[in-house]
Amino acid sequence: MGEITNNIRGAIFMSLAVLGYILNDTTIKYFAAELPIFQTIFIRGFLVSVLIGTLCLKSKVFKKGIRKKELPLIFLRSALDLFATLF
Repeated sequence: MGEITNNIRGAIFMSLAVLGYILNDTTIKYFAAELPIFQTIFIRGFLVSVLIGTLCLKSKVFKKGIRKKELPLIFLRSALDLFATLF
């Protein structure tokens, strides 16, 4: 009874993902009513960066290095994320 199965773990992560989507949508709608869109995007990006940075520090992900062969994919993902945000 005390063990968390993969199905339960998946349901928890899915619920957290939906919560993240709701918080993101709420943040955008709240700030977009008062601020220009680029300031709204900056605020959202800042809040998400702080959240993800905190999670990465807590899980010690930053201690692992980035391999050179991964850099092009990282830059591609960053560029696609930028275009998805703007368009």
